[in-house]
Amino acid sequence: MINTNQKTLLLLFSLFLLQTIPAVARGNDPQASVGIAGGPMFSIALIPLRSSAVLIGTGTGIYKNLNGETIWKPSNEGLASTYVYDIVPDSVTATILYAATKAGVSKSTDDGAQWTSLGLADYQVFTLAVNPVTTTYLAAGTPQGVFTSTDGGTTWTDDAAGPLNTYALAIDPQSPRVVYAGSFGDGVFKSSDFGTEWSACGSGPQKVHTLLAHPTTSGTVYAGTDEGLYKSTNSGSTWSHLANDFSGVPVYDLAINASSPAILYAATDNGIYKTTNSGTSWSAINSGINQNGSTGPFARAIAINQVTPTNLYAGVYSGVGNDIEVYKSTNSGSTWVQVNRTLANTSVLSLAFDPQEPSIVYAGTSTMAVLKSTDRGVSWREANEGFTNFLVTTVAVNPDDSTVYAGTASGLFLSTDSGETWEAASPNPEIYSIAVDPFDTAKVYTGTNHGIFVTSDAGETWVGKNDNLTNPYVTALAFHPATQYEVYAGTQGDGVFKSTNGGDTWVTANNGMSRFEILSLAFAPTSPATLFAGTRLGGLFKSTDNGTSWTKASSDLASYTITSIAITSDSPWIMYAGTEDHGLYRSTDGGVRWTVVDDLIKNRTVTTLCLDPQDAQRLLVGLEGDIREYVFNQSPYKPSNPVPADGATDQPTTLTLTWSGGDPDTGDSVTYKVFFGTTSSFGDNATATVTTPSYTLIGLALNTTYYWKVVAVDSKDAATESDVWSFTTIISNPPETPSNPSPADGATDQPLFLTLRWSGSDPDDNDTVTYDVYFGMQKQPPLVSINSAKAEFTPLQPLLPFTTYYWKVVARDNNGLTTA
Repeated sequence: MINTNQKTLLLLFSLFLLQTIPAVARGNDPQASVGIAGGPMFSIALIPLRSSAVLIGTGTGIYKNLNGETIWKPSNEGLASTYVYDIVPDSVTATILYAATKAGVSKSTDDGAQWTSLGLADYQVFTLAVNPVTTTYLAAGTPQGVFTSTDGGTTWTDDAAGPLNTYALAIDPQSPRVVYAGSFGDGVFKSSDFGTEWSACGSGPQKVHTLLAHPTTSGTVYAGTDEGLYKSTNSGSTWSHLANDFSGVPVYDLAINASSPAILYAATDNGIYKTTNSGTSWSAINSGINQNGSTGPFARAIAINQVTPTNLYAGVYSGVGNDIEVYKSTNSGSTWVQVNRTLANTSVLSLAFDPQEPSIVYAGTSTMAVLKSTDRGVSWREANEGFTNFLVTTVAVNPDDSTVYAGTASGLFLSTDSGETWEAASPNPEIYSIAVDPFDTAKVYTGTNHGIFVTSDAGETWVGKNDNLTNPYVTALAFHPATQYEVYAGTQGDGVFKSTNGGDTWVTANNGMSRFEILSLAFAPTSPATLFAGTRLGGLFKSTDNGTSWTKASSDLASYTITSIAITSDSPWIMYAGTEDHGLYRSTDGGVRWTVVDDLIKNRTVTTLCLDPQDAQRLLVGLEGDIREYVFNQSPYKPSNPVPADGATDQPTTLTLTWSGGDPDTGDSVTYKVFFGTTSSFGDNATATVTTPSYTLIGLALNTTYYWKVVAVDSKDAATESDVWSFTTIISNPPETPSNPSPADGATDQPLFLTLRWSGSDPDDNDTVTYDVYFGMQKQPPLVSINSAKAEFTPLQPLLPFTTYYWKVVARDNNGLTTA
């Protein structure tokens, strides 16, 4: 399924349900990026996981579209190579996928979220086939021939068999040990024992791009070749060259409707064709697909959703480099709509969450106006109806009414319906920055190439605020978080300006600065006098006195261009800096020391940063051609300060363990796994899991040493383990045996009214003693009094005359030891 000029679009379809994939990655790794992040699609494979979910294999990796949006995100973690020729699903286990790459075969068991290499690393694998019955049987087509595996790819045959340059494989669904291999040059070969022995099929097809086995009729095979389309009804013994409008035209891919197998689709150099009579006649179906010259679109792939067979996907060579356009049809090919708009040739210049609906995020881009996400930035779609200029430099959202503002190269646009439609709201100046007054949200400030303009009526009227503002190029705006009317402006060459009257007048605020081209301004949310300024080629400056004076925040970024700054709302010492050509940096000490976050983007330009208002540790990062998500999580505090203290002695047999815990991330919940026993080897199973730092023990043995530890686990599964602690329970003697009974044992002639008395004590000074009294006319008298603190007992009066009574006393100390 690949040709030598590398313009082939590989497309293999099998429909299966998409399982839920956890959407969070921990630490400093990007959870996801969106958009096909640069580079042409040399090859592509589409697999619909459900009616609105598709995977694409390209020359820069695998991209996934989960929600029918027009933006794609990468799914490459663990891939043997990001040059992906083919993707094939396991026909039984819906979450298993196999990828054919430039460096062997990779496998995913979670719908492509993670990949592991299966071998053949020294081979380009052009195509894969999975046995539909015994799914551990795999076949891989390579330039050296066909390799097979019988254990799900764990091991492969030592040597390839079959034809050289195997670009296509097909398995007969009705006879699953029968495999067909298409060679680009040597025609079609057949194996009847799943790849052990091969024989050449009859003459006809030579330069084979694709093979398709009929789903219900064994022995019927279609071959798309450089010379057109062939069909065999006798397992390849003979072939007929199907005469049609594309006779002699290369056929790169085929798809068949499994529920109506007389319906087939062909991707050719003349576009997409359809037959409803098993190939006897064909008609072109290219409405909506971009044309490439007089011959029609150069189609390279076609795929069908077998659950909803009216839904098709097609890959078309765009005619520019090796770029591929992906189209979708929902009416069996009658019309097509392009669905692979990507971020490859655009920059994400601004990001903003909606404070009222924090699952909604907007992205301003350099060529696609605004993108909108309704799932906190996991997937995106275009939201640009009404724009006349698609270069959006900045976006902002009104915190009160969710009006969205977008600054463009030709003025301000606003949306009052969550970005669905937009209207122009200002004259023509280029807008570089937008800020909503936090004390009066009707006021919106814009920084432009002609100074600062303010509207209080949603753009109906504007007022210039430029008195003493000596530089008209205002690239950054920031309001003081605690002082009304105090606003700061960063300019393109004259540094920072400050106004204490809402912009009516301005003064310079540059004392201590050595660079005056300001690209970003940010206040520390919980330290309102602290302001940071990002400069071009001068690093980061910091003011702790509301802009009166400035110092270099750090020597780490001293010569970098700081494009954007983000500071966490609950931990002002944690902040992020986006740079030009040097990637993303993070500081955990208020900007003194910085570390690179991700080596994968350390040479790229970070254009914008935005913290998730629902999770202070989650950061969206805009780049050229990409949006990435990072989730930062600090582990819980190490449990400490145990009670009882480590090594404590004389502990009671009922006690409550306590310790100090918690988590440095505000709002992060912590649970505690308590391990407890008489040895310090606890095993894997916790004694208990609690949500507060305490755990009560009862019934402990006396004079015994116990060991315990606590593992703190936060909501993101980060864990911190305490030291192992110990304590020893009290060494206790039992109470003295009750003695000196009154009446004496065996006494006679006792009065009918009397009180029983005895002597009792405990050898341990700090122990207390209580008594259980047994009394009655039986030799084994019943219990009549429990836990009495007195060494006496008065039975029910009067006693019966001429009657023998029996009694005994059990002494019990506070450690549970008894004597009788």
